[in-house]
Amino acid sequence: MSIDIQSVIQHNKKLRDTILENDPELKNIQNQFRHELNLHNLIKQPIIATGHQPILYYPGILFKNYYAGILAKETGGSALNFIVDSDTGKIEIPVPCRSDNRLCKDQVVIKRDQDTVFSGFHPSPEEVNRFITQIENSLNTFGDNFQQIQKAFQNYQKAFSQIFEKTKHFIDTENTLRTEFESSLGINFYDLKISDVSKTKAYNRFILYIIKYIETFRFHFNEAIIQNKDYQPVKELSQTENWYELPLWWLNNDRRYPVFIRKTDDTLQFSSPEINEKINISISGKTEEQIAGELNTAITLYPKATTLTFMTRILFSDLFIHGSGAVEYEKVNNRFFNSFFGLNSSLQFISATGNIYLPLEHNMPDLSAIEKDYRRLQKWLKEYKRNPEELLSPELAEKYKEKKRSIGSQMRDAEPDKRKELHNQLEQLNEKMKEHLSEDRNRTEKLLVQYDQILKNKSVYFERQYPYFIYPKATLSAENFEKKLKTQLH
Repeated sequence: MSIDIQSVIQHNKKLRDTILENDPELKNIQNQFRHELNLHNLIKQPIIATGHQPILYYPGILFKNYYAGILAKETGGSALNFIVDSDTGKIEIPVPCRSDNRLCKDQVVIKRDQDTVFSGFHPSPEEVNRFITQIENSLNTFGDNFQQIQKAFQNYQKAFSQIFEKTKHFIDTENTLRTEFESSLGINFYDLKISDVSKTKAYNRFILYIIKYIETFRFHFNEAIIQNKDYQPVKELSQTENWYELPLWWLNNDRRYPVFIRKTDDTLQFSSPEINEKINISISGKTEEQIAGELNTAITLYPKATTLTFMTRILFSDLFIHGSGAVEYEKVNNRFFNSFFGLNSSLQFISATGNIYLPLEHNMPDLSAIEKDYRRLQKWLKEYKRNPEELLSPELAEKYKEKKRSIGSQMRDAEPDKRKELHNQLEQLNEKMKEHLSEDRNRTEKLLVQYDQILKNKSVYFERQYPYFIYPKATLSAENFEKKLKTQLH
């Protein structure tokens, strides 16, 4: 069933307008975001948003960007992409290779540290060159095979070198090239890095908003988690005496730590038990703007996942496009929105995903189709050996079945020597039937060998996370994205 996008947008817009009309403070924060980030001049309504960590994209991630971009074009709006460089993780990609005449995979890593945030990742030119060279070396093991894949990477390598030489910034270079690739699909995004967003006064006013209502925020947030009892991807916010855990991370030396707040009449006190450090910000006699400015310079606080989509869905976008992996935690957010803002229905979002595989086998069908056909061919071969008449044309089958019935009736009363002779006749009859099926048998056995090789190397052929830049251009076409796209309204 197709999704009525205009209805979804209007539904969300009505709910967001209700929230912001009833909460002038949030409305002011929204306006300040638009002013500081110059969104008024760059973005057209409606805004379709998505986002991801700045890892090296693979087709599964690109599906949600493709869908968000297409919806923005269709609705006359803009596509907004949040680069979540406030997150932690590795940058590691699988790369296909050949060893002992068999396909295999190498894992090529540039960011090994899972604990530091992406915004603090600045590899040296030597490290970047080593990473690019490792990818090149793996692909070179193909020899003259898969030249389209090697050519795709060579084009990317050349473009990467030109941009990185100017920027000396790995993630910015990757984002630029990803944006250029998306433009080739006919979609265009306005990118916002969370590390940049977090430097605005609007963001720090958003933090102050959460702090102001932290007791109520914590109650509704924890209730939403408890209600989502079948799956709990989000941890409850804790409280110790007058210290409340914030739905934020304290960034310290490019690492993230839980952070607690204690409010007094004249001070905001921030603490993180894991780093045994406290920061105090005086609020006595100061405006909210002044406090936000001091907060911005005194401490760096990055949003946790649900806080990030709270901000992006309420203050930035009319419709958010998630990948399938974020659906469950966003359901927690929806429950939180409903209770915290007193909504009578939920803000809607869409998940988008799909699979496009690297063409390591000519015209290779989907994995499910291969597995299904593999079982069918095995069954056919078994039938060929036992009852070949079942595989013949109806007219020919009936001719041989009649002969088998005649021999079978003779066998019932025959002497042992005669039975042996009749049994040999049945075997000869089976061999004659198989002669009619010889071409089909050869074709089946050949295909089974091919399928067997693919299924044995399933993790190589059907790897979802090969980086987009080693795919031949024709494989990652807009037509293929459109054909393979799977969406669901939530």
